[in-house]
Amino acid sequence: MCDFPLFDTINRDIPDELEEFTVNEKEIYLSNFKKLNETVHELIYVLIRVYDMKNQGRPEKLPFNSKEIKSGLKFDFDNLPLRLKHILNKFISIELQN
Repeated sequence: MCDFPLFDTINRDIPDELEEFTVNEKEIYLSNFKKLNETVHELIYVLIRVYDMKNQGRPEKLPFNSKEIKSGLKFDFDNLPLRLKHILNKFISIELQN
């Protein structure tokens, strides 16, 4: 099992009953993601990996159908599990408040 306090704290704040993102909410998420620097993008990657390790049992090299590109990995928001989307959205909201 993998312990990462940032992930655990945010995950605890996410309710069990979740709704899928609307088109508008997804656009806001993607817009906010683009505002973040590389260091925060790396933390997002860590959150994705921790989620993968905690929930998939056997972590994938490229989780959730991500793709390797020259600048790193590319994740399609639509391929992420709903709970993970909410975790990342919460994290991004916190980062943008700082």
